[in-house]
Amino acid sequence: GLLAHVLVSKYADGLPLNRQERIFKRHGLEISRATLCDWALMSTELFGRLLELLKQHVLGSPVIFADDTTLDLILGGRGAVCTARLWAYLSAGHVRDPEGPWREYPKAAYFEFTQTREAIHPTRFLEGYRGYLQADDYAGYHATFRTGRVLHVACWAHARRRFFEIAKAQKPPGLAAQALRFIGALYEIEGRAKEHPPDGRLAMRQAESVPLLSEFRRWLEGHYRTLLPQGPLGQAVSYVLSNWQALMRFTENGILAPDSNLVERAMRPIANGRKAWLFTASPRGGRAAAAAFSLIETCRLNAVEPFAYLKDV
Repeated sequence: GLLAHVLVSKYADGLPLNRQERIFKRHGLEISRATLCDWALMSTELFGRLLELLKQHVLGSPVIFADDTTLDLILGGRGAVCTARLWAYLSAGHVRDPEGPWREYPKAAYFEFTQTREAIHPTRFLEGYRGYLQADDYAGYHATFRTGRVLHVACWAHARRRFFEIAKAQKPPGLAAQALRFIGALYEIEGRAKEHPPDGRLAMRQAESVPLLSEFRRWLEGHYRTLLPQGPLGQAVSYVLSNWQALMRFTENGILAPDSNLVERAMRPIANGRKAWLFTASPRGGRAAAAAFSLIETCRLNAVEPFAYLKDV
């Protein structure tokens, strides 16, 4: 229970080990930060067997959501800091038994720590995978898409964000605000469609979303020739048009989502924790963080209380 408490406090609640040391001391318990660190490292290394199963479960999903975020890494005790990465891969989607109803594929999260953001890392993870990848337009995924095994599903939330930042600064409202209205109408359809199983969702998208997006594309192409290519609005329009096929892909299958918000929500505990514990002191610590986040976030996705789960493990 004490080991589970230390892990949940750091990786779910964002309490760095030095704060935990002070909290324990207030309760009359002297536990050094070095001891807490050793406990976190060794506990997460015991998760190895579970993590391999978790990875295989994610790779068996019809849809994988992917994203990455930064993590400062102190190199070799020299005080030099490099920017390492935590990659998140989430299982999602629905599967259908022969002649049976749709059922949701169980959600799970698998995090991986790497010292660089090279394309070799997602390429290695996705080697052999067949299905859909919901992700941004990071160039490191392109080699995987070229194999034809994995289809890219781009994120409308990323596209919307570009127009939103411009619209905030435009007085009176201009073209960016008009683009937001198109995307808002798309999400209004999605709000109704999500109440249906995948077949019904697909039918609604084909009947309503596809005509709306066709009109939006004509609008984008009409205005793009009047914009400065390197201006903020020109770049926003260019991003949408250059990723159009991947942005439309969610209309081709009812198990897909219009955005990658699921994985972005899974990254929030990392961002919150990073503000508190600031960095990882070694690659071993980065792997420990990946292991802890994998199990704790999988608990959250399945409405399981993480302290009780880790204590049981």
